[in-house]
Amino acid sequence: MGGIGKTTIAEEIFNRRHSQYEGICFLSKVKDEL
Repeated sequence: MGGIGKTTIAEEIFNRRHSQYEGICFLSKVKDEL
């Protein structure tokens, strides 16, 4: 599903919460390939 802002929402949540964790990583535009 594309175009409804899922990545934007995920990035905002990540940016607001990342200071609560010792280690962090945000992977953007990751796709499964079969």
